[in-house]
Amino acid sequence: MNKINIKLLLFSVALLMGTTAYSMTKAPEIQAPRSEKQLPVKWKTKTISNLSDHISELKTSDKKLSLENITYVSEGKSLTVTDTLTDTATLGLLVLKQDQVLHEEYFGNSTQKTLFPSYSINKSITSAMVGIALHDGTIRSIDDSVAQYAPVLASSSYKDVSLRHLLQMSSGIKFNEGYGFDADYKWMITYLGWPPNTLDGYIAGRGHIENFVPGTYWHYIGMDPAALATVLRGATGMSMSDYMQEKLWTPAGMESIATLETDRHGLEMGFCCTNMTLRDFARFGKIYANQGKIGGVQIVPAAWVKESTTPTDYRCGKYEDKAITPDEPCLTAEGGRANPAQDKSADSPNTIIGYGYMWWVPKDGKEDFIAVGLKGQFIYVDPKKNLVIAKVSNDLNLDKKGYTDQMLAMFRAIGEKVE
Repeated sequence: MNKINIKLLLFSVALLMGTTAYSMTKAPEIQAPRSEKQLPVKWKTKTISNLSDHISELKTSDKKLSLENITYVSEGKSLTVTDTLTDTATLGLLVLKQDQVLHEEYFGNSTQKTLFPSYSINKSITSAMVGIALHDGTIRSIDDSVAQYAPVLASSSYKDVSLRHLLQMSSGIKFNEGYGFDADYKWMITYLGWPPNTLDGYIAGRGHIENFVPGTYWHYIGMDPAALATVLRGATGMSMSDYMQEKLWTPAGMESIATLETDRHGLEMGFCCTNMTLRDFARFGKIYANQGKIGGVQIVPAAWVKESTTPTDYRCGKYEDKAITPDEPCLTAEGGRANPAQDKSADSPNTIIGYGYMWWVPKDGKEDFIAVGLKGQFIYVDPKKNLVIAKVSNDLNLDKKGYTDQMLAMFRAIGEKVE
């Protein structure tokens, strides 16, 4: 039996072992957007409660922002915001300036109480939790090795990788990011379909790309934030969900519960899957728009907000196509780069978008930044205006090039209409 047939057999067995469609949790009040492209797996969920005696209030502004007649340009075409919301299967959009809601709109069956999936926006949340743990002293330095906090990874390819390299997506760990048939996410799900297997076990089994020195290339993979979740558990002695509840959810005054999806053994993924309301997406963005504060409470250290939303300068640019070419231009001793265009993100061919600590950061000096999730989840932050735009969607056009560029152009156009 060849390797492909073995993989098909394993994948089929995993599906027969009681797996369910990848979706939002079945808790009350959740209306899950669903599609035929959701990944099959049986996740467990943990509830993150709001135990606070206060809610960080979002006030509906008397001066509501109309999206009608707002246009923007993407790939040389003039587009309207309202058409784009329809074309990208938007489920909700919220525009927030300081604590004033300028626009809030839901589509289909979605409401203020719907818990929407974060997908990769969760990477930015994981980054925030690392910054909080660093401030608490439970993590001493992001230049410490993974092995210092995650004994389960001490003999893995991650053992000599630093937390900084995880945050920068530059570990050099082998992982084929994507959602096609041969994508490693599919085989991770197959692995986790067997009851004894854990997410930590899968992470520990990953190999290292030959000749890839951590920190030299940008290589976007979900395993790096997954390893950070393992680090957080080891450093804090708490589950990531409990730590989030204590250090983020409650002090920030989030108005709703959230749920965090885990493997069968309760291990949080780090790269994905906090389900939360649109308003709480916006509150998370508000923390970053206001130097780490919300309601006068410092949630994330201001220095961490600044550091994590500053683009990294990778010595050798971007790793792709499963190969490192010896003539790839690296940084010179003076710090110059022969080809800055290498910093373009994989799905953003037109705008040079850098990457901080799990935030996408445009490199044109406007100082805004963005969290991005699968199927069109976005939190756009413009600290200069104290502006946050949260967009949740169920867009199945997963492979569209320039998607993030287009959304960035749209968010900036909306921001230009905000006084």
